[in-house]
Amino acid sequence: MIKFILSALVIILVISCGEKKSQSSKSTIPSNMDTLSLPEAKEGPVRDSIRVLDISERLKLSGNRSYVLKWQEIALSSKHIENRINETIRGNLRNYKTALLEAEGSTEYEIESTIPFAKDSLVSCFITSYEYGENALHGFRDFKTLNFNTQTGMLINFHDLFIENQRSPVDSIVMSKLEDRLKESEFHRSDWESQMPDPNFLLDSKGIKVLFKGPNYQTSIIELFFTKEEFRPFLKISGLWN
Repeated sequence: MIKFILSALVIILVISCGEKKSQSSKSTIPSNMDTLSLPEAKEGPVRDSIRVLDISERLKLSGNRSYVLKWQEIALSSKHIENRINETIRGNLRNYKTALLEAEGSTEYEIESTIPFAKDSLVSCFITSYEYGENALHGFRDFKTLNFNTQTGMLINFHDLFIENQRSPVDSIVMSKLEDRLKESEFHRSDWESQMPDPNFLLDSKGIKVLFKGPNYQTSIIELFFTKEEFRPFLKISGLWN
């Protein structure tokens, strides 16, 4: 009888230790995990047979705060190319997401990522962020554009759109419009020309937007719009605005 009681006590003790060990292992999960919910996808608009998906993910920030990160991806018949494009978008968003997670509680930080253009085997993605620190005179806006060929899933740069021996005239047109746009004191050609080998740009149903990063708050984003007529003689990709 005594042996039976001792055996029962040993079993109870083992079970109790196992439960404590399990509870202890649960407590080792980091409390600062950045994701509170898995990304959710909702169908968005269809643009020229390319479906845009609205994605959202709730993130855990410092100070018991949370933030719903929203961005857009695309759906294609070729899942291989679709994944390549969407993974590139997510990879570029990761840097902005890291900045958001590391921002102090007193810092205002916003991220937006949209797909404003999806047509004729081309897709444009526009990522913007806004950061405003406590007691700062003003905030600062940063941005990045991504443009894809949906036949290959590869990124394309600005000069890829144009015939090789016509790239210099295109650059001159862009710089001329930029000079007209800015005040004389703001235009230092060498500063802006440094962005020209691969400027940020977005495709539009009526033309191309070329975007420059300015040196201060007032010129943090300089957007120049060029109609299809301005660039049509130089285009290498035919049917862009058909």
